[in-house]
Amino acid sequence: MKLKLQKFIPLCTILIISSCFGVGKHTFTDANNYEQYIAEIDLASTFMPNISTLGSYHSMDVVYCRDNTVLLLESITLILSYKAIDYLDVKMSLLNKYTFMDDQIFDSMQNPIVMETTTIYEHYFIQIVDDNNFMYPTRFGLLGYSDDDFEIVYLYFQSDNITEIENLDLFIRNVFALS
Repeated sequence: MKLKLQKFIPLCTILIISSCFGVGKHTFTDANNYEQYIAEIDLASTFMPNISTLGSYHSMDVVYCRDNTVLLLESITLILSYKAIDYLDVKMSLLNKYTFMDDQIFDSMQNPIVMETTTIYEHYFIQIVDDNNFMYPTRFGLLGYSDDDFEIVYLYFQSDNITEIENLDLFIRNVFALS
């Protein structure tokens, strides 16, 4: 029992000190700060849309996550809800605007680094966007849509500590606020 307590006390000390210096997971949801959030994340502005270009959406939800623990990652989720009459036009416009990864993504040594490029998560069909500005798997964007809810979702991620993504569904669940 004494040995377990000796290991527990240093761990508690580290957690307390870490919380005092802003280390940990932080989530921000103020839609008024959306532009500031995308400016915080490396290369996010190359993918995440400018508010003035979004058209006539019905509602907008934003979640910016910064995890300063082991993975040192940042992500932003933008969910736009549309009225049924506008949704299909917006969706088709975006599907024509972007190209998407069809197959696994490989590094320069031909090792797979992203095993899946599309998934159905919750009620969204989500695809990894093919963009020369992205650095897979450390900085990239995804685009999704829900025909049931008339929603479009933009997801952007960055972390220098990710070397591969085996399961896109699990990756989205662990990195983005999308539920």
